[in-house]
Amino acid sequence: MDIKHIEAYLVLADELHFGNAAKQLNMAQPVLSQLIKSFEAELNVDLFVRTTRSVALTPAGEAMLAPASVVKDKVDEMRRVAAAAQEGRIGRVHVGIAGGTGYALVFQLAKITAKDAHEVVIDIHPQTFYKQAVEQLRSGDLDLAIVTANDIPQDLESVLVKEDRLLVAVSDLHPFASRDFIRVDDLRNERIVAFPEKIGSHLRDLLKKLCGEAGFTPNIVQDVSDPYSLLTVVGANVGVALMGESTEGLQFQGVKYIPLDGVDDVMPVYLAWRSAAVSPSLKLVLTLAAAHFGLDLTPNGAKGLGIPSAV
Repeated sequence: MDIKHIEAYLVLADELHFGNAAKQLNMAQPVLSQLIKSFEAELNVDLFVRTTRSVALTPAGEAMLAPASVVKDKVDEMRRVAAAAQEGRIGRVHVGIAGGTGYALVFQLAKITAKDAHEVVIDIHPQTFYKQAVEQLRSGDLDLAIVTANDIPQDLESVLVKEDRLLVAVSDLHPFASRDFIRVDDLRNERIVAFPEKIGSHLRDLLKKLCGEAGFTPNIVQDVSDPYSLLTVVGANVGVALMGESTEGLQFQGVKYIPLDGVDDVMPVYLAWRSAAVSPSLKLVLTLAAAHFGLDLTPNGAKGLGIPSAV
């Protein structure tokens, strides 16, 4: 049994005229007649009563309408899904994120994907810091990662999304809360909360660099591995924390963000992926990201991506 048999039967059942049905199916009338005869032979029933003047459905032909329509609808859905998957409009993209910047950026990425490619699932892998993100991109466990780093390994592709200004998150109970800005030297005697060193936090590296250049070692009193817990601790006035400006999108009760003044350092935020593993859905998500964030994903804008220059 062929789907062409079912489609021919359904059109003829609707038209009840071989000439009109053949025209709608874009085939010659003898070809349609042969399809119907073949279908009837396979089912071992007559579906139509034919006379020189009319065509009518037999009881078997009437009974076949509902199941045949279900089969055609299923086949049409299979065709739609297959085409959509090939174009990347159906699929799943595993995205690794870490820190407040990662949450802020993946929120925007998920939002535009839900709007313009709602059958693509953004599967978020939180607390995937730089070192782990690189490993999981290489292994294929991640399709895409939002990372903050000065250098992306040469075997990965990347595009710079933004450069975050540096802020200091403080409790609204802290004396710094009323300030318009904070300088690095102001942190000399402060208790500081930070992401753990072992996970490869770019913010922690920046903190140590800036404090070192100011002539002191930061007093890190607590390591916290996710931004929500970190901001909870900051809000409780356990310590202050260096953050990127994108973190301002994470509004926490009792937490204020104060600009860090007098520094040229910024926090580069990249999208990174493996060029050998650009699925149709990842390609679509990158295309949407390029339009939303104003990114250049041509070969000169992102290393070896393989996305057409029309993007």
